[in-house]
Amino acid sequence: MIINTETHELESSRKISQATGIPLPRNPPAETLAQLAPPRAYVVDSEPPAGDVVEPSGFEKGEDGEWRQAWSVRDYTADELAQRLADAQDVKRREIEDARKAAEAQGITLNGIRYGGDPENRQALREAVDLADAQSLNTFPSWKDSDDQFHADHPVADVRQALLDIAARRSQLIEREAQLAAQIQAATLETIDTITW
Repeated sequence: MIINTETHELESSRKISQATGIPLPRNPPAETLAQLAPPRAYVVDSEPPAGDVVEPSGFEKGEDGEWRQAWSVRDYTADELAQRLADAQDVKRREIEDARKAAEAQGITLNGIRYGGDPENRQALREAVDLADAQSLNTFPSWKDSDDQFHADHPVADVRQALLDIAARRSQLIEREAQLAAQIQAATLETIDTITW
């Protein structure tokens, strides 16, 4: 970046050539820029300082004679802090809900067979139990579990119990989510990241 040292505006070498009538290469030597009227100089990279809100605020010439990006630094306002906390709480709530749903989807294992706890599988289990009740079945001739394994003459009683166990586990997981939601609501920006599933 090249700066006009009088106006403190950035200029391209093309714009400088047009303004001065002096043809310049794309990256003219610093000595050439310094001899122009008004003088120009390269802006050297500068790291932004630490702070809550750091924004560019023009350019300044350092004690070493180099031009650098100047920065303004300020603390967050009360409204900004409140918004940052609200945003962090929203993110954490979604994170906890996603973790609960993932744990719920794992379901339960009964007699060595896994029954998934995701909504679609719970619905499929209900439909299977309804069918068994309607047809007075004691076993399903063929059953496909949540790990894609097939079982012959699978007991309806196991499916019914699995559905109840999934409901009980889901209730426990929702209770845990509720406890964590209360912690999230009471959290500060400094403590919210300590809340995990």
